[in-house]
Amino acid sequence: MERKPSKHFKETYMPATVVQLVNPNITAIRAVQDRFVIVPSTDSRPRFRDLLNMGIAPQGNPMMLVQAYRDAGGAGDVTGESLLFKLPIVFAEDFQPGDYRRIMEYGSNRLLNLWTGPDIRPSGNVVSTRDAGPFIEFLQRLFPIPEERHYFRDWLAHAVRYPGQRINATVLLRSDHGVGKGFLAETLLPGLLGKSSVGTVALGDVVGNFNDALVGKTVILIDEVYKNPESTVNALKSIQGNKTITLRRKHIPDTTVDNFLNFIMSSNDHFPLPLEQEDRRFWVPAFINHRESKAETMQFINTKLKPWLLEQGGMQIVRDLIETVDLSEFHPWGDPPMTVSKREMIGFCPKERLTEFVADYIEDQLVVKALDIEARYHTETGEVLGNRAAAGELFELGCKSKRTTDGRFWITPKGLAADLSESSPPAELRRVYSSTRGP
Repeated sequence: MERKPSKHFKETYMPATVVQLVNPNITAIRAVQDRFVIVPSTDSRPRFRDLLNMGIAPQGNPMMLVQAYRDAGGAGDVTGESLLFKLPIVFAEDFQPGDYRRIMEYGSNRLLNLWTGPDIRPSGNVVSTRDAGPFIEFLQRLFPIPEERHYFRDWLAHAVRYPGQRINATVLLRSDHGVGKGFLAETLLPGLLGKSSVGTVALGDVVGNFNDALVGKTVILIDEVYKNPESTVNALKSIQGNKTITLRRKHIPDTTVDNFLNFIMSSNDHFPLPLEQEDRRFWVPAFINHRESKAETMQFINTKLKPWLLEQGGMQIVRDLIETVDLSEFHPWGDPPMTVSKREMIGFCPKERLTEFVADYIEDQLVVKALDIEARYHTETGEVLGNRAAAGELFELGCKSKRTTDGRFWITPKGLAADLSESSPPAELRRVYSSTRGP
């Protein structure tokens, strides 16, 4: 008969297999606590921020916590309010780019770092420009002049490697439609700096009553210039030179943080802004044209550059290549280099140019249309006029308008002197327009 081991033998010589049961409800609660944090608010209603989605404003609906709890495997009978009271609390917000700590503790003080770093970091792999062919070609297309291409490479490398050091120079990109500025802002920059660190906004989002768009950002691309270009320059000055920024958001106390914003401005005009002789803020490379055509540019981006970056490990190669850029002579606090394009823009006033153009156009005309002026201006200058820009100039030059079924006619001072008026029959205005319009 088989002899069974004694109890003493089991306890002494047979190691027990310890099975530690993990309560899935406790695990789900911890997941919620790791993801959400209560932040200060301007009212008595608690608000919490989702650390996985820092681009989203703080929320007050506790049902979001219940959903996160369920998504993490929790099956207990919980309420949003009960989960809310389990969240960690921070007493203020701070902005420290380059510091990967989410909650920074200084003694008994706990601060929430609004900066979210990129997913891609230096791998330590040795790479060269030969490994990054599509990226190098993209830069060559945007900046065919070597000196300008090298400056932007350094500007980009500094913004990526040292997010806690603001660059004085604002990049002003002027181009045809569809050259890749959107891809730069929506794909390449977020990949290198982090999705939450890059934003494409209108100027009003920067200097308006609320500037939520600036939260957590180190690079801002402004894709809009005010109708009054001087207002654009003055608005930017109010934030470019400041060492701090006050974040103004609904239901959250105003927070003053250090200014680490780097700006890129985008325009399809050749002369989008008036620049003063002593300007030290804008870097202006050459106007960007398509290498061949818009269709060819789109083919390069969508079939070569984008797949290489997002599917073939190209983003990591670019990040490793950026780590090799020599920045010993790049000074973020220094003035940007003068370029031929910037020299052409200095002292140039787009409005004065348009006024002179319209005045010359109507000099020998009796009746004109604003659309004709806009088309001629685009043909001769390559610039696209803003909405009602030509009509505004016609009005200031003393022209009178009359709307007809054939569109709006403008009677010039010469036409008014020839007894034409707003009371003239549409047929007469149409006849005069057809007989006297310019070539």
